[in-house]
Amino acid sequence: MGFSCDELASKLNSQSDYELQIRQYMDEKRRLYERLVLGEIDDVVYQEQKSVCDAKLAGVKGRYSDLSTQTARMQSDKAKISELQSVAKNIVGEKCLTRELVEAFFVQYVQIPHSRFCSGMGAKLLCGHKQLSDTFNNRKPSSKRQYN
Repeated sequence: MGFSCDELASKLNSQSDYELQIRQYMDEKRRLYERLVLGEIDDVVYQEQKSVCDAKLAGVKGRYSDLSTQTARMQSDKAKISELQSVAKNIVGEKCLTRELVEAFFVQYVQIPHSRFCSGMGAKLLCGHKQLSDTFNNRKPSSKRQYN
């Protein structure tokens, strides 16, 4: 997620440049076809020029596709960063734990047999230790200590 807003703007500008190039190559192909229909060029010349244009168009479309993927990822990352900053601002203003704060930090709950809930690394730490797991579930702790 390490990028600047200038980098994103630059990529978006490049993306629009590629869109323009794609339109230009498509227009060039259309004009070639029109010249073929009007009889200004023969089939051999048309096929040669069209294949050159198709190769250029494929290259530009490939670069455009790669750039589109990058900019979409950057925009998604920017939205995530903005959301996290919003959550951080809310945390600073809160004096107690709220449902929204809990939901912001615990994204996924995993149901594990013989325990109420575990999440992320806490699942390994809490549920991987027999005595803590039993205590957490309000069961009588096992007499033997087991460490994993």
